[in-house]
Amino acid sequence: MLEFTLNHPLMCSADRFWALFLDPGFTREMLTGLGFARVDVGELRPGASSTDKRRSMRSIPKLDLPAVVARLVGEAFAYVEEGSFDERSRRWTYQSRISVMEQFRVGGRIWVEPTKTGRCRRISEVWIEAKIFGIGGLVERAAESNVRDGFRRSALWINRWVVGHPEAPQPSGSVAAP
Repeated sequence: MLEFTLNHPLMCSADRFWALFLDPGFTREMLTGLGFARVDVGELRPGASSTDKRRSMRSIPKLDLPAVVARLVGEAFAYVEEGSFDERSRRWTYQSRISVMEQFRVGGRIWVEPTKTGRCRRISEVWIEAKIFGIGGLVERAAESNVRDGFRRSALWINRWVVGHPEAPQPSGSVAAP
């Protein structure tokens, strides 16, 4: 299992980040903007405790694969993420699996820390596990590269969106900061 931490500056406050992140419409727009072929984001629903909110998401990323592999994987390749937001700690915890390989999972925690400038930094603790005899480590390292790039690209996308929407109202369906 690989574990690592990512740290990305965002050009918005922590409250605005969570309002955007927890909005299904914003998440759909961001992932579509990052090239995902399909994104199905569920609404937030009550979780196990009164301060816990849950959400499921299924997405099909844009794949850059050799033609033979792409035909084998096809539309069946999708990420399915189950996540929860704890309003008290203001942390998102998630676990993802891919539809074509049960032995492969990605998960982690995301939180933001305010900066002195009124903006925030997104901190992401990530773990990757591939229980595949003989090639698990290779798969984990390849996945790590993709995850690091995906989080970096999402931070850039969020920053461009925030700059382009400085006066944007709270997205519909967003969760107000506690």
